[in-house]
Parts: sequence; structure tokens; C-alpha cells
Amino acid sequence: MKDQLQEIQKEFTEAIKDVKDFLMLEELEKQFFGRKSGKLSLVMKGMKELSEDMRKEFGQMANEAKKELEVLLAAKKVLLEKEKVAHMAEDEAIDITQPHLPKKEYGHIHPITQARWQLEETARTMGMRIEDGPELESDYFIFGSLNFPDDHPARESMDTFYIKEHKTWCMRPHVSNMQVRMMQKYGAPLRVAHPGRVYRNEAIDATHGHTFYQFDVLIIDKTLSIGNL
Repeated sequence: MKDQLQEIQKEFTEAIKDVKDFLMLEELEKQFFGRKSGKLSLVMKGMKELSEDMRKEFGQMANEAKKELEVLLAAKKVLLEKEKVAHMAEDEAIDITQPHLPKKEYGHIHPITQARWQLEETARTMGMRIEDGPELESDYFIFGSLNFPDDHPARESMDTFYIKEHKTWCMRPHVSNMQVRMMQKYGAPLRVAHPGRVYRNEAIDATHGHTFYQFDVLIIDKTLSIGNL
């Protein structure tokens, strides 16, 4: 096991030299320090098979080796952070001495933004509030409060983007998440429009995207009928 420990130290020392960014460093850290399958962790778990005297000796060696590798890991993190700051200063530098600015402005407001502004103005002329809401939303406002049954297909991860390690959070798949929020906030009668960006787990093609926009309107009153539509 001593030879195995030395081999791990050598392998880690060589591998960390090739690390170019934080993602590679994270993968290397998992490979060697991961609790379940990290190489160093597996070796240390094997100590239980040794005799008491050998276990004590090997445990000391393993801890010293772990500290040495952790020092290398911390030093690499510092180095990558310095490189990141240096690149940021270079990439985001602005030449304020640039004299050849165009006399004429180029470009225009994005078509989606133009369409949204037009829809919002139309809604205002009909007496509606324009409200914005969170794109990261709870399962309650997305599904539960809208009476989606527990086994509804839209609740599956194949349709909705859920947040890792937070099973009740998701990127909103529709802007109807604002309906109950608005009723709680304003009560009735109510006239409100809530446009916004939504997210769905779609395969990208000419007519589908994982990110798009919706424009939702909610009107609550005693005198309404289908004729008002």
C-alpha cells in the first residue's frame, strides 16, 4: 500500500501540471479526493485491512501525503485565480482614446423586445397592469397552485429544467407562475399582463428552442364572459 500511495502522489503531481482551468482542477480534485471513488480516499479506506501497528504507521504516511497534495491543489487554485484576473483585465480593456467613432448609430432594438413593448402598450390601453416575475421559480407556483396533478407530464424533467439538489425549484416553463402571485398581491377584480422568458427541455430545431417568450393575461371580474374574449 505504501507503493500505491507513492504512485498516487506521483500521478497527482504530474496531472496538476497540465491543469489549465478551474473545471479541470475540479475534475482532478474529484478523481483523487472524492469521498466515494477518489484514489486517495480508496487507499485510506483500505487501512482497515492492516494490523494495528501498520495501520497507525500507514495512517500517518497517508495523512502527510494528503496534506502535500492539498498544498499543491491550493497553490494551483491561487495561480488559476491570478491568471483569470490577468485575462479579465486584458479581455475587458477599453481603449478610451479611440477617435474614430461612427457619426451614425447602427443597430436597432431586438425584434422580440419590440414585439413585447407593443403587446405591453396594447395591454395598458385595456387597463391592465404589467408585471414581471421570477424566472427561477418554486414547484408550488409553477404547478401546485395551478392544480397540475402530481403525475402530469409537464412535471417530468424531460419537459422542465429542475435545479440540481433543489427538487422543488425549476426554471419556469410558462409565465402562468404569476397568476396566483398576482391574486395574492392584488386580489379581485384584477387585470394584469405578465410577459417574460420561459424555459423548456426541448430538442433544438428550426421551430423549437429551450428558451423563448410568452405573454400571459389574467382578468378576473364578476361580469366577464366568453364574449369578452
